[in-house]
Amino acid sequence: GRILVSVRFQDWPADAMFPAGEIQAVIGDEGDPDVEAQAIMLWHELSCQDLDESRQYPTPQQAADAALAADPLRRDLRHLRVFTVDPPTAKDLDDAISLERLEGDRVRVGVHVADVTQFVEPGCREDQEARVRCTTVYLVQKVFPMLPR
Repeated sequence: GRILVSVRFQDWPADAMFPAGEIQAVIGDEGDPDVEAQAIMLWHELSCQDLDESRQYPTPQQAADAALAADPLRRDLRHLRVFTVDPPTAKDLDDAISLERLEGDRVRVGVHVADVTQFVEPGCREDQEARVRCTTVYLVQKVFPMLPR
């Protein structure tokens, strides 16, 4: 079968049929789903390195308590009934809405986006990697998270 490789382009002289390049890495066999996922990530210059999942992070309760203590302008909305708007296949549930009945026929719709900064110490290895990744990448058979689970 064919093998996928990562090549750094070097030159393509006008009189040459093919360009010159240097193989940077052998990715693996064409058709292997994991190899194809890695090739997609490399093509788009996205990180496909595994994250350190062994480090202990604060629980959501601990992070929320710390965030409220650190910022007097932050409001505690944990009393609301909040529903995720992420799809059932999502690995990280970080987007949500809430509904509140107000006086009369009015309703308040709340839009909630998780503040993951409460789980990451500024400047740490995970913070540096998250700045490079900027987002979680979802492929058909694999997820490359921005942060460890």
